[in-house]
Amino acid sequence: MRHKTLLQIAVSRNATEYVTELLSYPGIDVTDTVLSLLCVGGHEENELDCLKYFINVVKEHNPNKLRLILDTRDEQGNTPLHMVAKHKRNLGDEFAVALLLDNIQDNTVYLDINAQNNQGLTALHIAIQTNNYEVMDILIQAGADINHTECSKCKKNILF
Repeated sequence: MRHKTLLQIAVSRNATEYVTELLSYPGIDVTDTVLSLLCVGGHEENELDCLKYFINVVKEHNPNKLRLILDTRDEQGNTPLHMVAKHKRNLGDEFAVALLLDNIQDNTVYLDINAQNNQGLTALHIAIQTNNYEVMDILIQAGADINHTECSKCKKNILF
């Protein structure tokens, strides 16, 4: 059984008041895939509010940790962008990706939109594989490389 931190439990239950309280503590570890939990948590519209709220609270209380959160990876090497691209929901994918990209492209934070997971896939690869066309469009417009190969050994790009 995988152990969860208090912050992960609060996020998974969409308990924003507890998330706020926990994030107010300077020593809280915010890099424990909490953002990934938000990206696939299944709270639908509340999830999007929680995602926006979580990022804004971290910016306010721990701005130097925002990059760590946005670049947090799960066991398969997926970033939050990979997770949003993979888990298509009825609403809000576009908002979630735009929110992540806005914070990634902030002057104080720069992360690679073409980051590869352990299989060599980018968020754009995953959006295409899962027919998540709204996310695909946003990623391309934000500068994702459509000629990026799946892995360093591969010769095929996203279109083939």
